[in-house]
Amino acid sequence: MGPRRFVAPTAAEALKKIKAEIGAEAIVLSNREVPEGIEIVAIEPDALKALAHANPPAAPQARPPEPARVIAPPSGAIISPPVTQR
Repeated sequence: MGPRRFVAPTAAEALKKIKAEIGAEAIVLSNREVPEGIEIVAIEPDALKALAHANPPAAPQARPPEPARVIAPPSGAIISPPVTQR
């Protein structure tokens, strides 16, 4: 079974519903305020593991290196050589 949505006037009441229907081991995925009160989305640990194995994370893709940037002085600028100390 996948994630389940629980709505109640308060978070405490929603958590009681979750505990009664899924059990104390339930994993809360999200919570938010809704017009009816509080919505909590929860899932059973075994269902979460099954989802994780069914959809493994994609391997990160390497980005090509960015090309080097050439910083040129504004046209007409006079560039003097660096001052050396003796």
